[in-house]
Amino acid sequence: MRRRAPPPAAIAAGLLLAWSAAAPAAAAAGPAAARPATATPAAGTPVLIDDFEDASRWSAHPADGVAMKLSAQGAPGARALRIDFRFAGGGGYAVARREIALTLPENYAFGFRIRGRAPANHLEFKLIDSTGANVWWCNRRNVVFPRRWQTVTTKRRQITFAWGPAGGGTITRVAALEIAITAGRGGRGTVWLDQLELRALAPPRDSLAPVARASSSRPDHPAALAADRDSATFWWSQPEDLRPWLELDLGGDREFGGLELDWVAGRHARHYAIQVSPDARTWRSIREVVDGNGGRDLLRLPESEARYLRLQSLEPKGRGGLALADLRIEPLAFGATPEAFLKAVAAQAPRGAYPRGIAGEQTYWTVVGVNADTQEGLVGEDGAVEAGKQGFSVEPFLYAGDRLWTWNDAHAEQSLAEGDLPIPTV
Repeated sequence: MRRRAPPPAAIAAGLLLAWSAAAPAAAAAGPAAARPATATPAAGTPVLIDDFEDASRWSAHPADGVAMKLSAQGAPGARALRIDFRFAGGGGYAVARREIALTLPENYAFGFRIRGRAPANHLEFKLIDSTGANVWWCNRRNVVFPRRWQTVTTKRRQITFAWGPAGGGTITRVAALEIAITAGRGGRGTVWLDQLELRALAPPRDSLAPVARASSSRPDHPAALAADRDSATFWWSQPEDLRPWLELDLGGDREFGGLELDWVAGRHARHYAIQVSPDARTWRSIREVVDGNGGRDLLRLPESEARYLRLQSLEPKGRGGLALADLRIEPLAFGATPEAFLKAVAAQAPRGAYPRGIAGEQTYWTVVGVNADTQEGLVGEDGAVEAGKQGFSVEPFLYAGDRLWTWNDAHAEQSLAEGDLPIPTV
């Protein structure tokens, strides 16, 4: 039986496909996608790329063995693009492609609404140039598709060169868009897309020092002392201020990945919210902390952006008031992934408080399992056990003599049963 030839862009991907299990669609889409749209956004003005009223603008490009169907669903004027897919054997990809002519501004963001009923899989947003061989993408891995509509925003800084003869650089003229679902957990499901837009953004600029103000301050402890990056000074609210707040003006829209709060001993907030605002009038909570215990609070706030930032106490505070030594704004990389955040947390902790791998150190492991079984686990050199693929891990700690003993306090030895049987012991 003659095998169907892979699409040209898949050939260009070469070795990348071996590990990503993701391939773009054909360089030339079928007749259904042969009606290009042209758009060049003006600064600050969103351009509607597709309202998904007409599914024929998009063409389906599944991998061999993957079932995929595109259709428009909903009442006229309120339709969405429906993508039905089924991965056979756990691998593959389902690509929706549209031919389009876009000239990108210096800085920009794409956005579209999404909801779904599907297992966690990878979501790729791809831009392809006129050659059909050069691909730029944003690859979101293990996406849990929301049951209710949510907006996915992809900014220029999140789009990187994926593959192609260009070898790198940035894309300025787009000839095709692809939105792909590639197998993570695999399975079958349905994803809906709506309102694909392109918005021009102001060029990135250097961050300004934040300007602080508060609901109240004690003499010699003004709000500015919580933003001076000096842990020896601190803001302290007045005793009669039962729900104190601290506000930072960031001087313009600023992106950040998290916050670091250093509380004065005995003067911390147990229940508080982190809020953001574009105008210092309308506030939106992005994180709520319950049962805070003081010391240092490290908060992961991935892909956050705001002009104004506020710490708002949510429970009455006694006459001791709140006292905050520092509120530091962390860069995007701080909260980019759970792994990046934990690495930052581990870097501030004593060596051994976190597993070696989380702290950024090399760790060695071996596979364990039962003969002929389909499930396998891992045993690490320090005695950590991973229960199974993408499962939890158990790290050994010992609490004895009023002290916590970690892998940093021990000398670990590894051996095999009878010297050579594949049954490891640590």
